Amino acid sequence: MKIFGKSSASNVHQPATTVVDQLIFSYIEGQKQLTINYVEGLAKALKDEQMSVREKAAKALGNLRDDRAMVLLIQALHDSDDEVRRTVVESLK
Repeated sequence: MKIFGKSSASNVHQPATTVVDQLIFSYIEGQKQLTINYVEGLAKALKDEQMSVREKAAKALGNLRDDRAMVLLIQALHDSDDEVRRTVVESLK
């Protein structure tokens, strides 16, 4: 690891940028998995029998601005409830 431009004796073979890159990659992959899990949970909520649950799920998906979320919102435009459909439209804006 580099410390102030010099390699430390404990980790001569791995530059700091490689370690940082690995940490960033791990963080991004973890965030992707969290988003996938979140979207999957909200996808289930969009099919809940309670209108208020579907409405809240639509709002949350709209805030994500994720491609998977947008697909789910487009599908939710066919919801049986007018208020849910209005919320979906607002979430897609």
